[in-house]
Amino acid sequence: MKYSYEIIRRPTELGGGWRLRLLEGNFEVGSGVFPPLTADFEDEKEALQTAFEDAEAEAYQWLDAMERGERQHQVAQMLANQRLERLEPDQAHQQLLQDYIDGTATLADLQAHARNFAYQQWAVEQIDPTDPRSSHEQVMDALGALIYPEKRTLPST
Repeated sequence: MKYSYEIIRRPTELGGGWRLRLLEGNFEVGSGVFPPLTADFEDEKEALQTAFEDAEAEAYQWLDAMERGERQHQVAQMLANQRLERLEPDQAHQQLLQDYIDGTATLADLQAHARNFAYQQWAVEQIDPTDPRSSHEQVMDALGALIYPEKRTLPST
């Protein structure tokens, strides 16, 4: 869902200042009025500017809350998908998920870490502890089988 806002000048006969409209798509989901507080300022222009800044700060706070909720929803879906694949996130992945919710990590960071985590889990599953070969050889053989399905091992160079 696309969240946005509008700040519209209010007519002087209504007290002046600004009207904030909070929008979800094309629908108004909230609003507020921010009149200039001329008693707090000697300059009417400064009072009007401060009222505008207050309206804008309220809009940013609302947008951040909506985006955070959206990120929390995305993380819940990612965790559900991982658990369907029998993957349990490690401590680093859990921290990155929280960083994404908090807005300090990007979706690209999260996706890259998730791909790496899934690969590590897959690689561990490829290792047979009863096989005398090293685990590196086992993983490379498994990768070779994926990349070159017609061959069971990586081609020699």
